[in-house]
Amino acid sequence: MSNSYFNRDQAEMISYQYQSLVGKPYSYDKYNAGVIECVAVVPFDNLNKWFFIYLYEENDDPETALSFYESEQFDVILISRINGEITFIDIRTYMAAHHIKADALNFPTPVPAWKNDHRYAGAY
Repeated sequence: MSNSYFNRDQAEMISYQYQSLVGKPYSYDKYNAGVIECVAVVPFDNLNKWFFIYLYEENDDPETALSFYESEQFDVILISRINGEITFIDIRTYMAAHHIKADALNFPTPVPAWKNDHRYAGAY
């Protein structure tokens, strides 16, 4: 996971831009073969990301699964089911693993997570 998050608009733009990944291989590892079923905007922090996955597993709807989240820090993940189990990877890690240059992604500049940390107030 990257240590920089996206705001809601940025995350939605990236998710929309990469919907073409749905149906593509999640992994080229023959033991973890699966296809991407969803490119989703999710909470940035891991605890809320896992709660999102729990809700997504219940209803297969990323918008409903995200409805509990009120923060302004987001990420984009790719979701797959491998042997019936949901697995996910953030889009930047997926792109790096598949040797796609980040500058080719036209990602907006993410906001460094430390910028909202009160301990660094005035540092930027």
